[in-house]
This record gives sequence, structure tokens and C-alpha cells, in this order.
Amino acid sequence: MADCEEGLVGTARVPAPMPVKPRTIFFEACVLGLLGPTTLSLIIPGLVGEDLAVKSGMGLMWSFMPWATMLFFTCLVCGPLAPVKKVIPSLKTMVLGKAIPEPTADGVRLVFDDHGMARTVYAKYRPLGIVHAATAPNVVSGFSINSYAKAELGVQVGWRLTCIGDADLVGGLGFEGLTGALHKHMRDLPVWPLPLQFAEQHSSEPKMIEFVERPLGLVFNPRSRTEVHDIHDNSPAQREGVQPGWRLTKIGDYDVHENHGFSELITHLKRAIQPLDEAGKISPGIQIAIVN
Repeated sequence: MADCEEGLVGTARVPAPMPVKPRTIFFEACVLGLLGPTTLSLIIPGLVGEDLAVKSGMGLMWSFMPWATMLFFTCLVCGPLAPVKKVIPSLKTMVLGKAIPEPTADGVRLVFDDHGMARTVYAKYRPLGIVHAATAPNVVSGFSINSYAKAELGVQVGWRLTCIGDADLVGGLGFEGLTGALHKHMRDLPVWPLPLQFAEQHSSEPKMIEFVERPLGLVFNPRSRTEVHDIHDNSPAQREGVQPGWRLTKIGDYDVHENHGFSELITHLKRAIQPLDEAGKISPGIQIAIVN
């Protein structure tokens, strides 16, 4: 009976208690906004195998509920179990991956007052092609043929020019003062091209040519009206390949029709080419030659 002890009643043999072996239990916790589960170890002396859970008829999880409750309240008091750095991405980083560069504006800054709303445009060509009101020069009253302000910048009749570059037009300027200020700020800009549309002989496709210099070197005959009668040598028209016999059908945004008078056609054409750069005289005083 070396492995037994005497009991209090009779001689019944009582098994000797098994040695106490501590067990280590691992918990997975996700508490207080932690980004991932945190593994904890808890050593409980006196727990042998799973005898406690089995003999009590309870699951292993319910056996350790008191320990889990104590762990939870410890987290509340002491803070997170491990330092966690929470990264909050910015909107630009999250959506586009990189910051959007601010657009850079070039050209001459022009600010218009559109019935109380400021409209800012940037002129990259000259001239604007704006017709100014006689009583209020800084108010847009109309547009010239092939107007850059109308076609490209979206300026509208009734807008009032309030700023050129960084200079505010406080109190307004007279006509000469306004044109002088515009010339000063825009004189180094390239000229806005003048597109002329022609109808070629034996072709249904119109031919569009842009001019930036004058005189054009075109010769017209009043009897044929819109038909090009001849071309001057070394002229912009010759360099662009204009041929005698072509018919002029459009000047900028102005449609030319056969029923237009010849004098009306020449007047519109002269006004349209006036803003172009002077490229030297083909003949003294001639911009558009007319033969009788």
C-alpha cells in the first residue's frame, strides 16, 4: 500500500492527489478600437487538463468568464494593451493617390463684372475684338468680326471690365485710357489668327486658312465678287497656297453669300484684317487689290 493512504473510515484506499501543473491559456482580444486581435497568455495554477470543465459540465469558455471579465475591465482602466497608431488618410491620398496641382494661369488677367458676379478670363492673344460703349468704354456693347473675346474667352455683351492684370479700373477710364491700358498689357501677346474659308474649284470640301499678317495679297474683281482674281507674289496668300478662282465663303465668323454686295464684302474683309501684324507693303497703301 505504498501508493495509498489510510482513510478515516475503514481501510478504503483513496487515490493520492495528482501533482499541480499550471496551464497556460491563450485569449484573442479585440478591445477599445485595436486594429487587430491581440494574443494574451494567462497562467492559472491548479488547473489540470480539462478536468474542471468536464466535471462541472460547462464549456471551457464559460469556465474562464471571470478571468475574461477581469481582463476587460483592466483594459478599460489601463488603456490599450499595446500602442496602436491609427493612420487616417487624407481625402486626396485616399481618392487620387496624390495631391492635385493647382492650375497655373498664363496670359493677361481680365476681370469683368457680370451683373454683380466677377468673371475672370486670361487673354493669350490680341486684340480682344470688343466694341466698347461710347458713354461707358469699359462696358462691352458688341464684338468685331473674328472677335477673340467672343469666340475663345466667352465674354458677353453687357459685361463691364473692372480689372486689367493687377490694376483695378477704379472709377472707370475714358476710351483712350482704356485702350492704352489694354495695349500696354497685351502688346507682347501673339495676334489672334484670322480664318478665311474658301471654296475650291471642283471640290465640295471647304478650305480653311488662317492668316496672322497683312496685307493678304488677294486681288478681287467686282464683276466676280467673291472670287479671287489674282494673288500677289511673296504674299501671305501665296505662301498659304491660295489659288485664283477660289471663292471666299467666310471671314472669321461672318458668312459671305453671293447676294452680298461687293463693297460690303470688301468693308468686312478690311475690318477683319486690320488687327493683323503688318508684314510689309506689297504695294504702297494696298491691302486688298481691286481690279476693274
